[in-house]
Amino acid sequence: MMLLFSRKFLGILVVITLLSGGFQATQGIKCRKCNDCHAKNLGKSVKCKEPCFLEVKTSPLKTTINRGCCKDCARFEMEKCEAIQVFDDKYQICYCDSADDCNLVQIDGVPDAGGALSANKTIFFTITTIMIIISMQFFP
Repeated sequence: MMLLFSRKFLGILVVITLLSGGFQATQGIKCRKCNDCHAKNLGKSVKCKEPCFLEVKTSPLKTTINRGCCKDCARFEMEKCEAIQVFDDKYQICYCDSADDCNLVQIDGVPDAGGALSANKTIFFTITTIMIIISMQFFP
């Protein structure tokens, strides 16, 4: 009974628990994989030994999203993105290993919904402002 409460036993138990979690993480996760992803092509879920990546390339003419398994990305911070500018093209590359298909959704705010979402917010704000002005005219 004394063995269960000894510091040595508890220390060994903690080490075994931590190592078993690390072993499970290295077994791989599923990542979405596709080039030029869009609403109708979210890619297929594939088993990866490395973390997932999400790349958003914005050029003057087009925005392209790529997803897949990362190669040699242990040096990058997970669940974060880095921005790179190459001439007129802007790249945002994000890495994740938090869950299966973690690169399907936003990572650290990337990709930005932008476009229609921003336009909808602007329209909503404009209509709300007009309604307030009209109500102030009728109900001083």
